[in-house]
Parts: sequence; structure tokens; C-alpha cells
Amino acid sequence: MRIVLISDSHGNKLGIDKIFSTQKFDYLFFMGDGINDLGNYIYLDNVFVVSGNCDWLSEYPIEREFDLNGVKFLITHGHKYFVKKSLAFLQERVYGENIDFVCFGHTHTPCVEKYMSTTFINPGSFHKNMNGKSYGKILEINNKIDFKIEDLIID
Repeated sequence: MRIVLISDSHGNKLGIDKIFSTQKFDYLFFMGDGINDLGNYIYLDNVFVVSGNCDWLSEYPIEREFDLNGVKFLITHGHKYFVKKSLAFLQERVYGENIDFVCFGHTHTPCVEKYMSTTFINPGSFHKNMNGKSYGKILEINNKIDFKIEDLIID
């Protein structure tokens, strides 16, 4: 299983096109703020989308919970859980629910944090963060799940 994580694209349509043309993945998660940047990609069966606080009038929910190959995910933008201050409200949201991964955005800062049995992942901003532009990857290799942050470079 290969998953690409994108959040906070804020108009970076060129970067979205680059991901779809250069990356091999089974699923793509978009955690809000720039939902229109996905264009027609949003209709693909392997693209999971939630709205962010800047996705005004979006018909998409602000969080989604689902299971892929026995791995439970929650994706959200994170603004509802005040993630710019701490992960406490988001941790409380999944407490006791056996969620394996929570993928979120909003802060524009990449992070990976383990809380109990849940891994919280923010891929940073696809538009701009302190170190440039970034996205995330979740890779399952030999039944071991790994996560990494990648820099987005557009030639």
C-alpha cells in the first residue's frame, strides 16, 4: 500500500499535477485548504478528500474515517481540533477508537507523533511551510508501515 498525503495546497495546481504524473500510489489523501486545486482528480476512486477552513462552500466533509486493507484512518484538516495549539483535542477525538493513523493539515508544519496506538501525521503545506513545500508518503513494505516527508520540487 502506497499513500500520498497532501494538505494546504492553496492554489498549487501545478504541484498537484506533478504528483499525479510522477508518483506511483494506491491512494491519495487531501486534507483540505485548496480542494479546487485537485480539479478532476477529485473524482477518482482512490482519492480521499476533506474540506479545510479555507474551502468555503465545499460539499466535502471536514473529516472522514475509513478502513483500507485493515488499516483504520481518520483524515481531517484539523482546524476544528485547534491543532495549531496542540494535538490534545485531536487525540481526544480518537481515544479508544482503534484508529491507526490520523492525517491532518492546517499548521503548514510537517510532524509525526505517536499517541498510544495512533500515529498522527501532518505532511506540512503543499503551498509553503518554513522549509519550502512538502507532502507525505505512507508506505507498507513487508507488512511494516513507514512514513516520510518529501520536498516538492517543481522544475
